[in-house]
Amino acid sequence: PKVCSVVSGPFLKKPRMAAVQFRYCYVADEEGVKVLDVTDLAAPQPKSLIRLPDAHSVYLGRTYAYVAAGPRGLVVLD
Repeated sequence: PKVCSVVSGPFLKKPRMAAVQFRYCYVADEEGVKVLDVTDLAAPQPKSLIRLPDAHSVYLGRTYAYVAAGPRGLVVLD
C-alpha cells in the first residue's frame, strides 16, 4: 500500500471516520457527513455535505449511509 493523496484543509475538519463504497468516500467530521468522489484516488473531489454536528461514524449498506449521530440517534441517509 502507498499514500495516493491526503485530503484536509477547508473541506474536512477533524475527521472521525471514513467509509468507502464504489466511487464515493463518506467522512464523518465535526460539521457532519461529507462526500468525496474518489474515482481518481490521486485527486479526490468534494461533492456534498450534510450538516450533522454530532456525527461520529458512518456505515454504508447498499444505497444507504447509517450515521451514529449522538443525541439524534441513528440517522439514515439515502
